[in-house]
Amino acid sequence: MARSKSIARGGTTTSTNGDRSGGGYTPSGKVGMISDAKNLYEGKPDSRGRSTWVDKYPDDLEEAAENAETARYALLIRNKKSYDGRKKLEMDSVVVQSPLLKRALGRVLDDYPGVTTSLDRLTFKAPFKSLVHRWTNLVSCLEEEKDAEAKSHLDLFHRTMKEELQDDLKARDDYILNRVITWNTCWMIFEPGTTIFTSDDKEDRALRLKSASYISTQCGPAFSLDCEYVDWDGEHFGLGGSRKLIYEFVGTNPITKLTAFPLKYHENLAEVKKELTERGRIFERLSGYHYKHYQGVAVGQGAWGPVKYNVCRLPSISSSLTQQQQVDSRIILDTYAWNRFNPNRQVSLGALNQPVGQVIYGDDAEDCSEDDYGDDSLDALLAQGTHQPGQARSQSLTKDQLLLCSATLKGYSLKNKKWRQYLPISVTFSISSVGEIKWNDSAFESLVLPSDHKELILALTESQVANKDSFDDVIQGK
Repeated sequence: MARSKSIARGGTTTSTNGDRSGGGYTPSGKVGMISDAKNLYEGKPDSRGRSTWVDKYPDDLEEAAENAETARYALLIRNKKSYDGRKKLEMDSVVVQSPLLKRALGRVLDDYPGVTTSLDRLTFKAPFKSLVHRWTNLVSCLEEEKDAEAKSHLDLFHRTMKEELQDDLKARDDYILNRVITWNTCWMIFEPGTTIFTSDDKEDRALRLKSASYISTQCGPAFSLDCEYVDWDGEHFGLGGSRKLIYEFVGTNPITKLTAFPLKYHENLAEVKKELTERGRIFERLSGYHYKHYQGVAVGQGAWGPVKYNVCRLPSISSSLTQQQQVDSRIILDTYAWNRFNPNRQVSLGALNQPVGQVIYGDDAEDCSEDDYGDDSLDALLAQGTHQPGQARSQSLTKDQLLLCSATLKGYSLKNKKWRQYLPISVTFSISSVGEIKWNDSAFESLVLPSDHKELILALTESQVANKDSFDDVIQGK
């Protein structure tokens, strides 16, 4: 009798003669040579929810609800049991099958992220956020539709969704009328593409919303707003990313008291838009390479996030992260050099013309430690010839893009040789943070040197300035 040797592998005992204990699996004939497919079905789960595959067709299946008959209808409405106490059933989703209705909804939901109305199978799922956000467009489209058959399909869709959404629409209008909102219904006022208003370091900012969702964080549930803004990467303007969180609160809260809210609800809308647009023009003008004086608060990166620095004196480890200290220093504004000497915190931007919902996150989404540099980096910065002061920019921003410009400028402190972010000019139409350098015209006269030495220095300097564009090295590259 042949002797077999058993080897235990992962709980299954396999013998060397090809048999598997407990399974009785012994292939007969050539493996995989039958030109056909064999269907297997999921068996009934055991007490622990585990199941295996069987070849017996399940006997408890219902016929598929969607077939050639249901394909003839303009809409398929899927209903499920409701638990809100006001109705027995509620919609789970709606499948739009009418090509006429799809074309009409294409106008209603134009550029709405995540919705492609030209799909063969267009499905809307509860709570139908896109339809709530564009409900006014839907009503207008119905009123303006001229084709009788298309209008009939659009009217069917409007009546169907109005019956389902009437409570949400009524609640939204009531909240807006009273200028309040609940945390669970925040999504109703935040439509993708909306310009939202927020404040960073007491600096007002306008951001464009690309998406919003409810998430869980270590600090509790939050409504997350993923936004984009216009920034400068040292060579081009582009879109950076920023995330704002509205943490869960009880009851209603004034809309304008939220961490971020749609700009259209601002009490001083015209004034704020004017100020932000003006600051955007200043930001556009200061992009590139600039040698300026700074008097204000500088923002650096600490071990636990942004820290406000005094360029003259670094805060101690025990100092508060929100400590405000005044800066009085000459600085170099140059994002190109910032990227070169801070490779872990490079500014990466998306194209300005990309659709809402697509963005490459910039340093607002970074969580890195700041790199410090000494005299070598300063020398390299001043010696580089790729980014000259006053270099012309071929790209200009539109009025809407100026509104979304970043509130900070990246630069280098000449007093303590640190890279920082600098808050730009406070928009009171007076320069309070970034300004021109006040040169001391009498500095040379105060120089304590013999008069003949001073005359020689002055002559050499004037000669260098006069011939700076025509001078060439005697030995190339030396």
